[in-house]
Amino acid sequence: MKLRGLDYAIGSSLESAACLDLAGIKQLLDRKSTYTEKEELSQILRMLVGLRKVWAQSSNSFNEDSAEYMPPERGVDKAHAKARDNDDGADALFHHETLDVYKVGIEAATAFCSSGAFARLPNPVFRRLDQLLTSMLLNIAEGNGRFSEADQARFLGTSHESAIKLAARLDLCVTQNLLPLDEVIGWKALLERVSLMTSSMIMGILPQGSRQ
Repeated sequence: MKLRGLDYAIGSSLESAACLDLAGIKQLLDRKSTYTEKEELSQILRMLVGLRKVWAQSSNSFNEDSAEYMPPERGVDKAHAKARDNDDGADALFHHETLDVYKVGIEAATAFCSSGAFARLPNPVFRRLDQLLTSMLLNIAEGNGRFSEADQARFLGTSHESAIKLAARLDLCVTQNLLPLDEVIGWKALLERVSLMTSSMIMGILPQGSRQ
């Protein structure tokens, strides 16, 4: 029960990190503030994972590998962090930031948020698309940080479903003349990459017999 509670706290931390990325993309936070907030959050996350490892050992539970989130003196030093830099040169504070699927999701979010047509959508339509986009990103982040393979697959599955639903709603927006086809084609190409990668990740996590 204690470990499960920590898993929820770790998942919430990772969701918050993805929310900060989205806040930066939407220009609700400047780049420096976004990184500063994420840096503080990463320190909290390392403490949570360290505590989880201690509790798991004390209860003779299976000890999962949590090296990616161990405190610097116990695993992740500056050289290691530098090796996991983001494409824009900033240190990758969270492991999910190094995943291609997350990077493509961020690329999709950036494309959406920089589009004037997207910003001019009716509020109910905009909110629903934004919810699906947010779900796609946050579930990648949280799923990657979960210790249970079943949990990892579940969150990735939710991300996959969100990407598919988002693509379908974009098609609907085109038929209703709410969004231009040329922009939507580019966005859907990114969503297709996310859906393919999340699907492949799920197939790699779950035993063959449980994929029915």
